[in-house]
Amino acid sequence: SGSPAARVPDWAREIFSDRCVLFRPGKDEDKIERFLKYATALARSHLQITKQWAPVPEDKPATRRQLVAAQSRYASKQRENARTRDVL
Repeated sequence: SGSPAARVPDWAREIFSDRCVLFRPGKDEDKIERFLKYATALARSHLQITKQWAPVPEDKPATRRQLVAAQSRYASKQRENARTRDVL
């Protein structure tokens, strides 16, 4: 339930996956509360899953380079966005 999905800004398409959830609650406290519960559940799930993973082995340099490049791209795009840069 809730309002229709917001249009994904062009800058966001360069940073986030197609699974990104956009949220603009306005002043609706019920929507804010539901979103916070949803985000908390996702964070908990993410932490539980990462506990089961092992680091990328040193004998997989191509995989490590790919992960570092993806993280660098994400950080670079975040710094380009004025709103995000101001928050950081």
